[in-house]
Amino acid sequence: MLGAADRARRDGERDLALAHTTASMIRAKKLEGLDRYLPPKPARTAKPGAMLGKLMAIAAATGGRVEGV
Repeated sequence: MLGAADRARRDGERDLALAHTTASMIRAKKLEGLDRYLPPKPARTAKPGAMLGKLMAIAAATGGRVEGV
């Protein structure tokens, strides 16, 4: 019974916190675009076909054999 009461209390506190956050955001200024809040995407260092070219070169050099697997 104690576990159920604790769970109900936690659920109530979570719902109250969500309501408070929602009300605060409604009263606040208009939110900016989502891009502003997300971290920047990492820059691509290689062209998409570069890895495929490297794998094809390795396969050609080894005769298409994979050792140690």
